[in-house]
Amino acid sequence: MLAFTRERMMDSLSQISELINMYQRRDSQFIETTVAWLKASEESLLQIKSPLASFVAAERGKLLAASDGYINHEINPNRHSNRKTQAAMAALVLSRVESAVRNHVAHIDEKFDALREKMIQFVAVSTANGTPPYALPARFDPKEAWLKTVWESLRVTAETANMRNYLNTALNPSDRLYLLDSFIDNLDNTQ
Repeated sequence: MLAFTRERMMDSLSQISELINMYQRRDSQFIETTVAWLKASEESLLQIKSPLASFVAAERGKLLAASDGYINHEINPNRHSNRKTQAAMAALVLSRVESAVRNHVAHIDEKFDALREKMIQFVAVSTANGTPPYALPARFDPKEAWLKTVWESLRVTAETANMRNYLNTALNPSDRLYLLDSFIDNLDNTQ
């Protein structure tokens, strides 16, 4: 679930650059596109039950309130038209939402880093006396089925039983396969 959450958030973050480009070009659709992006991000976060959904909704509300005359203390309304003030508010909202989402992704990455170390230890010890089953055979499609087979084929010994139990408990199956896949990809890239 963490991997899925991370991917959803990264997808939202990847769209911010184009929104800022719209702001820089003074695109007339910037405010409306930003509101739509906030709404879509909020819905995506709601689907994964992220508490950030309420933060994004509140920020979207502030942006909508700007069209009703709300003025953020960070913006000097005397220097700009109402439309420019709203656009500046949209840029500030984007900045705050981007920061919150990026921080959440960093938190997920920190969790994965700690668990990745356990995965590396488990796989290393499990395959120390045997051939690692890493080569992706043609008969396994999709890759997830192959990863499940690799996970099940890793030998459990007295040394690795506690590590395997820990990984099975600390990670849901999709996150466990995500970490195993990233480990194997890194291993392939270093050889």
